[in-house]
Amino acid sequence: GEQVAVAASVTNGELAAFPTDGGAPTLLDPTTTISQQTTLVGSASDPWSVDYTTPSGGLMQTYAASPAPQVLVSTGVSAVDATSNDGQWLLTTDQFDQSGNFLDFSLASPLDPGPLGLVADSSQFAGAPLGLGPSRGVFSTDSKSVFFFANYGESSAGISVGDLYAASVANPSVPRLLSTGSAFDDVPLQGSTVLVLDNVALPDSSTIPTVDLEWMDLSTTNPPTVLASGIPREVAVSNDLTQVVYVVLEGSAPGVYLATVP
Repeated sequence: GEQVAVAASVTNGELAAFPTDGGAPTLLDPTTTISQQTTLVGSASDPWSVDYTTPSGGLMQTYAASPAPQVLVSTGVSAVDATSNDGQWLLTTDQFDQSGNFLDFSLASPLDPGPLGLVADSSQFAGAPLGLGPSRGVFSTDSKSVFFFANYGESSAGISVGDLYAASVANPSVPRLLSTGSAFDDVPLQGSTVLVLDNVALPDSSTIPTVDLEWMDLSTTNPPTVLASGIPREVAVSNDLTQVVYVVLEGSAPGVYLATVP
């Protein structure tokens, strides 16, 4: 049956798995202190496991069916930010600034304990914060790339923007710059493709920030394909990730548009 991992008063605050049908809990780790700062991530496939951070900056894992906590990463993890679709990668962070902005990103494997793979550090960008897009499109659909923003902060348009990068999970230390200007968000599409909301602007005639809608295939080195320019940043993507709905407010042909990605 389904289970949920929590630290509850009935287990003295220790990590346990509770069946959703109301059965008795299974104690997962009696040695690790669970707090509000602990990140818990459940696996997407069976046998079900839980990955969780420790107060000392470690990353642990245990299986609910046969609890035996093991160390995935001994130090350098304060939070788990996202999990890849195939369950093979976790994006983690160690340091935050006083405003809660990310200062580093690394990759950890829940399947292969070992050192973190550094993706980016704010020191590479003159100490400027890093970030993740508002749609939290962190991993490509094929789980081969991870997306992050550098030089992330609030723009004159009043929204957070930055330079969008993609890093291969196989070689994360060499990220690729995707955006051509200040980007607002990324939306992973099918396979290795991604939708980039790029070139944030605040036109003189409007109080609504606009973006350029760009499509990219990370399996190639081709430049982005521009689907639309100067549109509001709210877009919708079809469930099969092949079509994008966007709005045009100005110009000779305002309206709601549907674009099929290349």
